[in-house]
Amino acid sequence: MDRATCRSEINEAFLEQETAVIALRAADDGPIFRDEILQALDRVCSTFEDAQTDYELAVKCLTSVPLMETRKNSLPRQITIREELPAPTEQDDHRLEQTTRDLEFGTGDVMDDSGLVAYTHLPLVSFLGVDLRALFTTAVGAEPLLRGAIDFGDVQGREEYGVIAGTGPGARSVVGLYDAGADGALKELVHLQALERFQERAEGLKTVAGSFTVVDDLKTVRKGLHGGKPESYTLPKARAETAQLLLALSMSPAARYGPRIDGRERVALVRVNLTTVNDEQFERTVRRLEAFLTQETAEGATAFLCTDRLPEQLD
Repeated sequence: MDRATCRSEINEAFLEQETAVIALRAADDGPIFRDEILQALDRVCSTFEDAQTDYELAVKCLTSVPLMETRKNSLPRQITIREELPAPTEQDDHRLEQTTRDLEFGTGDVMDDSGLVAYTHLPLVSFLGVDLRALFTTAVGAEPLLRGAIDFGDVQGREEYGVIAGTGPGARSVVGLYDAGADGALKELVHLQALERFQERAEGLKTVAGSFTVVDDLKTVRKGLHGGKPESYTLPKARAETAQLLLALSMSPAARYGPRIDGRERVALVRVNLTTVNDEQFERTVRRLEAFLTQETAEGATAFLCTDRLPEQLD
């Protein structure tokens, strides 16, 4: 694995990672967790799902992500918000919001912390030949209860998108690879802890909306298999448990959003979603992230971010 072939390796093992992102608010600026707003959000999401030309990577939106609902005196169950609509009472709206917040990396990915903005991620590889701007105008124009903006990571519409999105994710992201050095090595705790430390540092930056690696998935699956107990949202200590969680993960509905590790369980995809940033902020953030990743990479592993320009060229 080397930097020169980073993009092609990502495309081969994890598919192309470029996305457009839609930010949606209620027209009255109220909370999104109201039945009529959730239904409107789901109609917009469904419009884009119906327009996909490829289905290897799914549209990710608030109403379609798999959630783990903890129930008193019962085992947790996996739900999606769209399966719960229409929500008959305000109490149900509150339950759906709490369940979404329990998805620890849902906030900053499909909704903001305030519960006022929802984000929909459109993998461009799934929309070849589709005019996404025109489709967005049609889909949101049909929903008087919503207002929104779409971001492709370029200058066009960036300011308008930032007003709607707030500190949530824009289309600009940073992706990279973490090579643990041997087949199966990603089941070793030392490498998972290295990724976890990198994410903690990355998410301390104001320009980072969220970061995502197999670490998030392992901790989420582990929590689900341990009855939804918050204290079980940790990395597995034993290699055998990690292998069990990876098997469960491969059969999870979350797999439709793309793999986080390659088939050899050696290379992990690293993704950092940024807020709406300008070029200077982007370059400064890349420098910081590259430094964090280098500092946290475990012995025997190699890791780097796949940027259009190398960090030394950004100084």
